[in-house]
Amino acid sequence: MQYDYHKDTDSKSMVYIRDHFSEIVMVFSLIAFLLTGIYALFSFKTENTQLTVDRISYFNSGWRISEVENADSTHTLRFRNTVPKDIENNSTLAFKSTDEVVYVKVGGELIYTYGEENNFRKPINLGSHYILIQLPEGAQGKEIDISATYHGKQTNWRRDRDFMIEGNDGIILMLIKNDLPSVVICFIMTFLSLFELFKAIYLASRHQPFRTTIYLGLFILASSNWLASETILMQLMFKNMYFKYIITYFSFLTLPCLFPMFAKEKMTRYNLPLAFASVVSWAYACVSMLIFVNFSIGFEKHLYVIHGLMAFVVAIVLVCCILDRKNKQLRNLLAGTVILAFFAIISMISYHNGYINSVFSAYHFRDFFFAGMISFIIILLYDSYQQSAKDKHDAALSNFYKQSAYTDLLTQLGSRTAFTEDFKHAEKDIEKYNNVNVIMLDLNNLKQINDIKGHAVGDELIKSLAECLYKTFDGKGKVYRIGGDEFVVLITDLPDDKIDGYLEKLYENINSQENNELSESTVAIGFAQRNSKENTDLKISELLKIADERMYEDKKRKKGDVKGVAVR
Repeated sequence: MQYDYHKDTDSKSMVYIRDHFSEIVMVFSLIAFLLTGIYALFSFKTENTQLTVDRISYFNSGWRISEVENADSTHTLRFRNTVPKDIENNSTLAFKSTDEVVYVKVGGELIYTYGEENNFRKPINLGSHYILIQLPEGAQGKEIDISATYHGKQTNWRRDRDFMIEGNDGIILMLIKNDLPSVVICFIMTFLSLFELFKAIYLASRHQPFRTTIYLGLFILASSNWLASETILMQLMFKNMYFKYIITYFSFLTLPCLFPMFAKEKMTRYNLPLAFASVVSWAYACVSMLIFVNFSIGFEKHLYVIHGLMAFVVAIVLVCCILDRKNKQLRNLLAGTVILAFFAIISMISYHNGYINSVFSAYHFRDFFFAGMISFIIILLYDSYQQSAKDKHDAALSNFYKQSAYTDLLTQLGSRTAFTEDFKHAEKDIEKYNNVNVIMLDLNNLKQINDIKGHAVGDELIKSLAECLYKTFDGKGKVYRIGGDEFVVLITDLPDDKIDGYLEKLYENINSQENNELSESTVAIGFAQRNSKENTDLKISELLKIADERMYEDKKRKKGDVKGVAVR
């Protein structure tokens, strides 16, 4: 008979459509929505209703700047100018401040102060925030005098800050718009960190390795918190800026602590140096945090130590990756660490190089570090995805091998391995069963059939008997093929008067099947039972022996009855 390829292909296509019908409908619906949207965009016109944010007016020219060093080692910057005459009443003046005590006067009248009510000790040079000052009515043309007193080193950034004048809402919207990419990145990173943390909980509940996942999640969370602390988001959410300082400081301190812990879980060797680096980092983080909160030693004093500590940690991870280079799982970690180290070096050069007008100026040091950090996290997430895919593949492969070990490939019944395991457990729990039934079966003259008609015919004969056994005992007992033509059936807790009915049903199924080589005369059957009345003290191994003896008696009888007929 000629094989109809097209018919088979059509059949597979129909099965695929049936199994994936909802997905196919979804794809066509999305395409329809997209095309409809494009058509509406270019075909229909309406009045312009787009919401826009007015451009901020920068007030950067005409400032007279002076700076003095005070007796208590603080510095005071004074910015003096004339309020533009063309601004609207109740306009807002905004500028960025870095933990300064600020006084603002308009026309000699004090209209704003910041820093006097702060009850934390000085100096604290950490983070930055925007100061928004509503100018009094009639401020146009009057002199504005801003004094900002701070601790720490003198930098050009404090002098060259931007001043903005606009409505209060307009400035806030513009600041949100400017920080929107960073805020979106923060939300994405926070979502990814929570995903990794929940994934770690799931893995732990399944008794699977989870430390790598939880350290990655915590590292991403610390990175996202640090990035968020430098956006307008924190200022919109919290009134107390000291809370922002703590988040910034703690998040930054935990980065060199979590990184070696994550790397240690990826290593097969050289774990001790990474554990040491993590312990040192955590110890410094605790001490530094206590000093910061209780003694308010400025962040800049700690920054050199933190930068050195991060360089130390990155160097150790790089060295360990190189020494353990035979471990293929470290390739992504090595690549990510190299990229992070590259951007971190540029960031440190930018910060310590001073506030000069160049691409490597301190204005951009955070941008460089965040670029490296985000690249590093993307590589780690890709590595986590690869590892998850590998674990899933290995689990599927393990299940396949396990299934293959416990399943007979020809008949899809239980294998001899499954028979050994199940009977071992049944032997142990035999007292729990009301009764135990063991049936052993064997095909007569299978060797002659294989020799005369071929092994293909013999295999079909074995499969036919397996189908009859499965059809008879499915859901009631376990069926195994334990040898070439030998089968065993184990049934527990079946009412005593039911077993004869199942044996009769087995004969009916054998007689009704289509394979001419299989009949009652070609199947030898032996049966043994333990119940409350019969064989009450026998073990399953002894029942097997009885069933086996009865099967061979049945084989001799049937071979004598049908000698010369079974092979035909």
